[in-house]
Amino acid sequence: MPVYLEFERNEKGRDFVVGDLHGCYSLLDEALVQVGFGQDVDRLFCTGDLVDRGPESHRAVSFLRQHWFHAVMGNHDKDVRDFIRGESKQHQESWVRKGDRLMLDEFAWFVERMPRAIGVQTKQGLRGIVHVQVPRGLSWQTFIQRMEEGEFHALHTPVYSAFEAEDRRITHVEGIAHVFAGHSGEIHGIRHKANTIFIDTNAKGRLMMEVTGGPKKVIDPLKLTLVDMSTKYSAIVSKKKHDRRIDIRLAS
Repeated sequence: MPVYLEFERNEKGRDFVVGDLHGCYSLLDEALVQVGFGQDVDRLFCTGDLVDRGPESHRAVSFLRQHWFHAVMGNHDKDVRDFIRGESKQHQESWVRKGDRLMLDEFAWFVERMPRAIGVQTKQGLRGIVHVQVPRGLSWQTFIQRMEEGEFHALHTPVYSAFEAEDRRITHVEGIAHVFAGHSGEIHGIRHKANTIFIDTNAKGRLMMEVTGGPKKVIDPLKLTLVDMSTKYSAIVSKKKHDRRIDIRLAS
């Protein structure tokens, strides 16, 4: 599978992007009903981390089988794949340790075919999707080229980068309108820096968080974010009250 996939503009329906799912598929079901998602004409893209932490990780395969669902590789997806293939010896999630072998093998098969980045043509121009971030200082085109050449940093950063929470390391990505990213576990809703929009708003809900200089605290509940990819940038990053478990941003 190519490390990068690009999709032409959807002339028959809509394109949505959803943040990290982490096994929260009932929440996604509810969001898709709310937007009237049409499986025959609409498409759904995801910032990765389809599994772990939430209660329904086993449902990831049923979504990956759908022609309208496309996800980039997240670090949890890759780690589960490595455990299933015997390339990693530890995984704490019971759904993996006690899961059906055929289902797990199928999930690993899908992960091995996930791209590291996706591009989608929209009314707002070309918009990208990665799990974490584009390597600092690279244009979108250079990033894709270096991944295709097999450069380690270009392949590693969109899946595992440790710098995603440091705003000073997020720079404008030339050659693309905006980049949707996940992984960062935003506790105050959608965050944006330069032209990267972070939409992992902790669909998994209950979160233990280390507070610098102090004890851990519990933040609960959080939410799933679903965005129509033709929505204007200003409407995506505008602040909304945390009054629901689902944050939907629709094109006007």
